[in-house]
Amino acid sequence: MNEAGKAAMFDKRYDEALVAFTRAVALDPTPGHYFNLGVAQYQLGQCAAALASFDRVLDSNADQALKEKTRKMKERC
Repeated sequence: MNEAGKAAMFDKRYDEALVAFTRAVALDPTPGHYFNLGVAQYQLGQCAAALASFDRVLDSNADQALKEKTRKMKERC
């Protein structure tokens, strides 16, 4: 699901990416999947949902590089 979401994001098919990343999070709720979900939500103008997804990353055991990318995305909302 995550790879399908990345492909959809690359093609700017954000609705499809959102569906794929939502499924990815349901199957395997990793920080990376939550980050990707948050980016898709952000691209669709769903900032409240994106902020919640980004907070899941920041509250996790994600590596510092991912946390820094997440902080930068949060600033955009």
